[in-house]
Amino acid sequence: MSKAFDADWGVLGFFHGEDLVGGMPLYMLSRWGCKVLVPPLYTPYCGFLFSPISERAEKLEFQTQALAEILTKTLSERFDFVLLASPPQFMDLRPFYRGGWKVKVLYTHLLELTSEEELYSKLDSAVKNKLNKARKLSVTVEEEENPSLFFPLWEMSLRRQGQRPFIIASRFRELFEDLKRGGLIRLFVARLGADVVAARVAVMDPPLVYDWLAGADSNYFRTGANQLLVWEMIREFRQEGFSHLDFCGANLPGVADFKSSFGGELLSYYSLSKSFNLKGNLYRWLQNIKRRLSIR
Repeated sequence: MSKAFDADWGVLGFFHGEDLVGGMPLYMLSRWGCKVLVPPLYTPYCGFLFSPISERAEKLEFQTQALAEILTKTLSERFDFVLLASPPQFMDLRPFYRGGWKVKVLYTHLLELTSEEELYSKLDSAVKNKLNKARKLSVTVEEEENPSLFFPLWEMSLRRQGQRPFIIASRFRELFEDLKRGGLIRLFVARLGADVVAARVAVMDPPLVYDWLAGADSNYFRTGANQLLVWEMIREFRQEGFSHLDFCGANLPGVADFKSSFGGELLSYYSLSKSFNLKGNLYRWLQNIKRRLSIR
């Protein structure tokens, strides 16, 4: 990941005696003379994790807040600007509010992979209709090894949202192949005839699987290919013993509606950011300008 994003990387660990009780990955950039810590794009939970030292609720609350305060102090000493993304299970953000961090609420859908019958019963009726249509049109879903099948469709989808890929095609191939060798990533595609019309990339972290990236040709939206692709992935991961599928974000209206139609639970997670000095303010200002220019 650090190679793909031209970043230095490391791991920040917190210890209680000799026991590791918390930590987070560090993706460190130097931009415009600023030392910056940000998660790589499209990695929604590249934040921190704390392991409970005590099972007593009052002690656990105190320890979690203490670790969060140590984290914020440590980051302020090392960086000019920091952007974090807390995982859904971390809910106590009081130390960050007290420290003047900017907190943004984000959402995702988490689907428990129970029996196929129960999963099908949770599907929206419109999804079931699309599945029937896709099967009548002989849409097929297969696992593939070639990331070149995915990239053009992903680029199409991003441009519909006023965005563009965060990485060039050749670098994406390198990233995909590196993660594939580690057994961390898989690609699924939907075909109509000879054409690949939709594709999704999933990241493996047993017992969870993450629906990481997606792309589709809008000319084939009415075929039900997107719905069949997701449904067949759900069936496959359930059969392989995964417990949950995380849809990795439900923050854009159209995307959120699509993901919610598969019946997952809506969960919140948080984006946390702070400029610690004038350099950090400069970085935030320049990033906002860069983002506006890229959208145009």
